[in-house]
Amino acid sequence: GLEYAVAFEMSPPPWEAVSRPSGTPDAVVTSATGSFVAYPDSGGFPMKGVVSASSKDMLNQLSLFASSKQEVLVDMSGLLRIDFAAAGHFFEAVRAIHLGQKRVILANLNELVAALLEVFGMTKHAILMRKKAA
Repeated sequence: GLEYAVAFEMSPPPWEAVSRPSGTPDAVVTSATGSFVAYPDSGGFPMKGVVSASSKDMLNQLSLFASSKQEVLVDMSGLLRIDFAAAGHFFEAVRAIHLGQKRVILANLNELVAALLEVFGMTKHAILMRKKAA
């Protein structure tokens, strides 16, 4: 929150409850074998909404997506925030991918998520790329 306040010269926005749509995400494309393949719009794994304790399916999908790649691009432009309680789970998922000798790129991070990931030491396991200022 402090980095957000410094960067935008205002207090961070209040937390809002975000409802997660049920069903399969539209962007996920599966092959005939059921394994994940490239995402048509971004070329990376899209993370959306909020990473919380109930996001284990999304983290498992990220692991499956990464299994067939040497460089794993994660498009985080649709991610609003990461709950502090779930940050450890996200960190471990990215760390496991990195320890599999893969390069992880977390792209389009908002300021709040970028600050949290830096505090957790994510820069040791992934390249953090913030959103470009509009």
